[in-house]
Amino acid sequence: MATLEVCALSVGRPVRELLGLPAGEVAESSYTIGLAALPEMAAQAQAAVARGHGILKVKLGTAQDEAILQTLREVAPAVTLRVDANAAWTLPQARRMLDVLDEYRVEFLEQPLPAGDLAGHVALRRAARLPLIADESLHAVGSVPALAEAFDGVNLKPAKLGGPLQALRTLELARLHGLGVMIGCMIESSLGIAAAAMLAPLCDWVDLDSPLLLASDPVSGLDWQGGRLQLPAGPGWGVEWKAEEGRR
Repeated sequence: MATLEVCALSVGRPVRELLGLPAGEVAESSYTIGLAALPEMAAQAQAAVARGHGILKVKLGTAQDEAILQTLREVAPAVTLRVDANAAWTLPQARRMLDVLDEYRVEFLEQPLPAGDLAGHVALRRAARLPLIADESLHAVGSVPALAEAFDGVNLKPAKLGGPLQALRTLELARLHGLGVMIGCMIESSLGIAAAAMLAPLCDWVDLDSPLLLASDPVSGLDWQGGRLQLPAGPGWGVEWKAEEGRR
């Protein structure tokens, strides 16, 4: 990221222009509802909807997964729901949950089974009526070909894949294998998200809410309107350290 920014700043242009990437519209990002007691998860969802978020991604992998989905549907009936099981289910559990996911109108299911269980994901995909998205199963560019039969899409996290260029290569290979693509993130400041957002116009789904979950973001420059992120227009990554952070 630093090398790309130095090159872009040397010519006074955004990194995306340096790489010939489009500046198109970014799809609405999901907002994550973390695992907690049911009343707290309901409160998180209600607060997110009140702030203008129309897509919620809920973490599952507990004994009360069905109750969580029922609760969120009750408090946020109109939102798009996405589920991330974080590799916590067994294949029998995942199969039992398929009808539940359909009942609560879940858009897609992210990483239901352990990362190495590609055979299990293949079997689950054959039974599922919603897309399966790989996250923990995707480690590097070279992971993509093996995932094409087991998943419908992949979650690209530049920080995990080795940076924006590796994420771009992974995206291109995923498309060659007919996979959908989500641009995602780890727990990152607006600096990391600015780099990931560069790829967002090329992706089907967006999950770049990390700065919105931080108690304190040391970087400024990203413009959020509810769950919609406007691509930074300035040179480099288009964001800056906040004044108090720059003095440290």
